[in-house]
Amino acid sequence: MPVRRPLFREFDLSELELRQLLPSPDFFGRVHLYLSDLFDGNPVAALNRGVTFLRECRRLDPQAYERQHKGIPLYWLGIAAFLAHDFQTAVFLFDAAVSEDIRIGANPAASDSPALKFIYIRGDPPEQAARELVQKTESLVTSAISLYNKRLGATGDVLSVEEIRTIFLQRVVCSPERGLRTLATTLLSFFLEADHRSQLASLGLDGGTSEPFFTHLFKG
Repeated sequence: MPVRRPLFREFDLSELELRQLLPSPDFFGRVHLYLSDLFDGNPVAALNRGVTFLRECRRLDPQAYERQHKGIPLYWLGIAAFLAHDFQTAVFLFDAAVSEDIRIGANPAASDSPALKFIYIRGDPPEQAARELVQKTESLVTSAISLYNKRLGATGDVLSVEEIRTIFLQRVVCSPERGLRTLATTLLSFFLEADHRSQLASLGLDGGTSEPFFTHLFKG
């Protein structure tokens, strides 16, 4: 009889039991082992636990792991990373959730899933756990566009968030070249990081290094 080793305190499962459960239909839709930390205000712990859990699942049964729809855990881990101010990881995870959603039939040209709503920065529709985060992202992008339009002058063409969605985001999300989505995720993480870096700069700290700001500008 195998030694029972609980993977997480929320769910007392041995490796054998987890291996047996992994092929179950909608396994990741029913198991949310890392969410208690997120709801307790500890997104870093939620992110670490979730990544550890997914890695463990993949190690135990790579084939079952690949077959499962992982959109739900990836989406929630994206929320955790966002709340932990790791915006590059957050957008990466939301985008990975988009890939999973498209794989099971979501329309990449629409906002059929919460993850797609994030990538299309649509904060109005309800039915999305990250709605406040999407609204924050949309607000940052809108402010940047407004500043850009002012610099064009009164006679210049103006941009809008909707144009960015239809002309840019939709094109790269729907492209058969999945690598093009890097352009979309980089744009989103850049705006999110800009706000966070500005907050750090406003603290008036002179630590000697400017690395966070230069790497951010390089991304831009």
